[in-house]
Amino acid sequence: MRNNYFSFMKGLAIIAVLFIHTPFMNGDGAAAIASRQLVTFAVAMFFFLSGYFIKDGCLDLKGIRRILIPYATWSILWFAETTITGSQPVTTWKIINPIFLGGAFFPLYFLIVLVELKLVSPWIVRHIKKLTKEYRYCFYKDWALLITPATLCTLYAIQYATRQQPLVYAQIFPTWFLFYYVGALMKFGGIKVKAPAVLCCTLFGLYLSILESAYINEVLNVPFWAASQIKFSTFFYALSLCLLLMALYGKMERTWIVRLGELSFGIYLLHLPVLKIVDIVVGKAFCLLKFTNGGVNN
Repeated sequence: MRNNYFSFMKGLAIIAVLFIHTPFMNGDGAAAIASRQLVTFAVAMFFFLSGYFIKDGCLDLKGIRRILIPYATWSILWFAETTITGSQPVTTWKIINPIFLGGAFFPLYFLIVLVELKLVSPWIVRHIKKLTKEYRYCFYKDWALLITPATLCTLYAIQYATRQQPLVYAQIFPTWFLFYYVGALMKFGGIKVKAPAVLCCTLFGLYLSILESAYINEVLNVPFWAASQIKFSTFFYALSLCLLLMALYGKMERTWIVRLGELSFGIYLLHLPVLKIVDIVVGKAFCLLKFTNGGVNN
């Protein structure tokens, strides 16, 4: 029953991931970008839950191996596919990016960031225990909470100045550190929240996310940034939603969303290839139907 609730949260996150990659939410229009803000919590929630289940004081070598095996497999497959088809030229960056930054296949950035976070996990545990041992935890004395905001400030400056997506932004752990760290804080009792307060924060965060995205899209005219999950407002919304769901924690039956959560890792790795295959099949079927109808009409 206890694990069902966390699987339920993973289920919500993987459903959000699937919605993010639907054609409607991938558009540059105002409606698509606004709708996308509802599901921008997806990756953040996965990192939050990973932090909540952080290993206590030791390096999680088993977990790292479990991540690196599919990471290496998918990187090799996609590197080979793009090289054989010639869709991407072989360059130094094309070799470095798949190895260290998950660049062979975009969703793989999640795995490489998770490995990075696991590598710093022993320090995170020691830091949190020190803070909670010496005095009652006070968030304004915890400088680790500033890592992600500082990273976001840097990304904002680059995107505002260049109107281009930074070469490296989602693939580094400081960008997502806050969610993993707050998840770990909750595990060790550093943070306690009340549902009414975080519900208000969640709704306000969603409002800010839609507002900021509209400003970036309409005023700054940078659609990719407007649609991105990596913005101050969307991070505020995502973190508030994670805390809200934790505040509502309770026993849960094994529903279909729970089952999706249990399969979320595999679904995350497979969903884009499956969507790509479906898109190709549907496209060919549409072309065939159009050709057949054209032949009949003639």
